Amino acid sequence: MISDIYAVDSTLLNYNNRWWLFANVKTESGASSWDELHLFFADDLLSTAWTPHPLNPIVSDVSNARPAGPIFAHDGALYRPAQDCSLRYGFRIDLLTETSYAEKIFQHNDLLAMHTLSRTGEWEFIDGV
Repeated sequence: MISDIYAVDSTLLNYNNRWWLFANVKTESGASSWDELHLFFADDLLSTAWTPHPLNPIVSDVSNARPAGPIFAHDGALYRPAQDCSLRYGFRIDLLTETSYAEKIFQHNDLLAMHTLSRTGEWEFIDGV
């Protein structure tokens, strides 16, 4: 979807009539591919012109940058599951625009550690401890 980048654990979101692509991007040779979360947006899913978010990387922390499943809505809020075996949290997205991004930690009460958390309708799928 985006050429000339090394991206892993990519997550797509259709939100506010725009496509959002969250991805861990390896920016330097020898660097980790899971500690820098980047965000891109486009009007069309099949676009070849994805715009990097001006705050990239939006998360720069090995303990919470790696996606752990699709972003989902619950009770009017967006949630971004994240792999973090030390803190055992995911993240609620509080602000998502072309120029801003903000998120806060949320804890899933049934998990000690999370690899993947996905919700759709009344179903929840968990790969964790």
